Amino acid sequence: MATAENDPETALAVAARDLEIAERQMEKLELQRVEVEREHLQLTLDAIRTAVEQESRLRIVGAAANGYAPVSAVTAPKPKHTGREKSPYLEDLREVVRRLLHEGTSHKDICTWLDGQWDGRRRKYPTPLATTWARLTWEQALAHEKYEGRVRKWLSDTKS
Repeated sequence: MATAENDPETALAVAARDLEIAERQMEKLELQRVEVEREHLQLTLDAIRTAVEQESRLRIVGAAANGYAPVSAVTAPKPKHTGREKSPYLEDLREVVRRLLHEGTSHKDICTWLDGQWDGRRRKYPTPLATTWARLTWEQALAHEKYEGRVRKWLSDTKS
């Protein structure tokens, strides 16, 4: 019977099997090492988060003790809402209406005057597009029972 020491093929097969076993063990060790490193990093991350939370709490408590209102350390300040860009047409229209109201002109007379202003072939002051009565003229909108209050409010709000 041939033994591993005498038969080169058997010795080669045994060495290949031993190599395969060693490679599997190396893979297991590598996976274990990676898992240990992952656990270590997770513990470090948890410790850092805890320290940051404690520091934030201390700052908030310190600020409150000094008379400052506590501010959330987690949320960033929100940007200020700048609103819509102001339309030059609407600014001009409001300025004209303000002037007419300041002179004591009635809403009916203002609407008549606005409809009477022409710039070539079209009205110089059409009704604002964002209103529900935009398809009407100023006088029609003021005379319409559904829109009369809205027109009067729009005209009155230009005072401020």
